[in-house]
Amino acid sequence: MEKLPEKWTLRIWERLENIFGDKWRERYSDEKRRGIYLTQWCTGLMGMTSADIQHALMMLESSELRDFPPTVIDFYLIGKRLMQIAKPKNNYPTWIRGSGEVAKAHMDEIRAKVRY
Repeated sequence: MEKLPEKWTLRIWERLENIFGDKWRERYSDEKRRGIYLTQWCTGLMGMTSADIQHALMMLESSELRDFPPTVIDFYLIGKRLMQIAKPKNNYPTWIRGSGEVAKAHMDEIRAKVRY
């Protein structure tokens, strides 16, 4: 399994910046760390299909949680339908995660593929 191409990741970032505006830029605008962030996202989204990416973007675009941009892990889980976004509670998002067994199975699969 290969990491997501940088071109795709940068396109996802553009969409997320359009959704989250300044909150996204605050989190990822540090030029010294931009390469690190890009590598994290490219490798963190390994195994996502274009349908997974579209699903994550659609869910985030339709969400009312504009103050909480996703981490790469959140984006992956939303795209794979392992986590849903719920209405905010006490001004913080409520992330509803899927079954722990399902998540463990996916992580075991990823680990097996990235082992040398």
